[in-house]
Parts: sequence; structure tokens; C-alpha cells
Amino acid sequence: MLLLLNCLAVFTHQTNQNDNSEQKITGNQGEAGRSDDNSHLYWAKGTGFGTGSTQQSWNVEQALMRQRSEEEHVTVLLQVLASYIGSGGQTQRELPASFPDLLARSCLLPALSSYLRNDSVLDMARHIPLYRAVLQLLRAMALSNQLVPLLLPRGKV
Repeated sequence: MLLLLNCLAVFTHQTNQNDNSEQKITGNQGEAGRSDDNSHLYWAKGTGFGTGSTQQSWNVEQALMRQRSEEEHVTVLLQVLASYIGSGGQTQRELPASFPDLLARSCLLPALSSYLRNDSVLDMARHIPLYRAVLQLLRAMALSNQLVPLLLPRGKV
């Protein structure tokens, strides 16, 4: 399950909820020991000039293919999670006791929130399999007595 949630974090570009503080601590320590020898080769940060290169190296087709591939991976991961939790007319089975906490600390809730908050109905219509998987997972979570508290606002638990 950890592998599945970590793959989801990579493909959705989200971080786990408890990793943010650890990354800030290790990130600050890593910057202190690093020297910036190449700083004289670039314009100041935020000027918009970059390195002065005028050659365009961004491949639109490759970016779209990567986005489509990531979306397909996320769709499958969400479907696997939904089927593990148990959606449909089946009687809900008991999940491991640590599972709700694992989901709460993972990137799953921020990723689901991001999908539901940031896209319009038109965007959803363009990505039907992804949003079907999102809604299937939310339905499975809503039908599970153990996972319903994860769907409530944070102050209401």
C-alpha cells in the first residue's frame, strides 16, 4: 500500500502531509553546505531572462504525452485503491486499523482535493476516466465507516 501511495504522490506531484516539515529541515541543511559557483553565469532571479538562450527546447507533444501517461497511471492507482477499500453493493469489510492513518498522512487527500477544486466541468469532461476514478474512490471512502472521518472538514472530526 505504501508503494501505491508513493507512486500516487509522484504522479500527482503532491507531497505526503507529514513529509513537508522533514523536507524543509533537510532542504535548509543541504543549502548551507553548497557553494553557488555558477551564479555569475545567470541573470538575477525573477528578471525573466534566464541564461540568455533564445533556443526553445520545450516539446509540446512530449509534454502532452507525459501528462496523458501520468493521468492514466493516476487513474489506475485510484481504481486500485477504490477496489481495495471496497466499493459497490458489497458489504464493507474491515480495513486494517492503521489504514485510515496511512491515508491521512499520504498525498491522497490533497490530491483528491486538488482534482475537485481546480478543474471546471469542461476539464472533467475532457478527462472522464480520471474523474470517474476519483468519484469511485470517494464513494468507496464514504461507504467505509473507518474512512468517513477523512472526508469531513478537519475541525469536525
